[in-house]
Amino acid sequence: MGKKKRSEKRPESEHSPSTVFVTNLPYSFTNSQLEEAFSDVGPIRRCFMVTKKGSTEHRGFGYVQFAVTEDANRAIELKNGSSVGGRKIVVKHAAHRASLEQRRAKQDDATKAENDKNVDEPISNPPKLGY
Repeated sequence: MGKKKRSEKRPESEHSPSTVFVTNLPYSFTNSQLEEAFSDVGPIRRCFMVTKKGSTEHRGFGYVQFAVTEDANRAIELKNGSSVGGRKIVVKHAAHRASLEQRRAKQDDATKAENDKNVDEPISNPPKLGY
């Protein structure tokens, strides 16, 4: 039971065909308002606003997953550049999220690079030793 794991690797440029990424949303927006804004396009399977870690405050963008792929394409055509809550939103296909292993490896690489940068930088004003 559960989800099947795919053994084939997806190219990074591949998008989720039935999910759209929506950005520049008003910070006062809620999940239900996001769903309401896109419900006229077609049936929505799931939608959510992305929140800040450890907070309920969202970051101004979210995802809408439609039941039908054609509805996602139509949402991009109809809603991209439209005004929602006084702001001009951007709607485009959502990219697949990298696997947990890939995200952790990327985070570890970034941390290592930052540490290496700090170690390799020469001290601009070394302290003068007065012997």
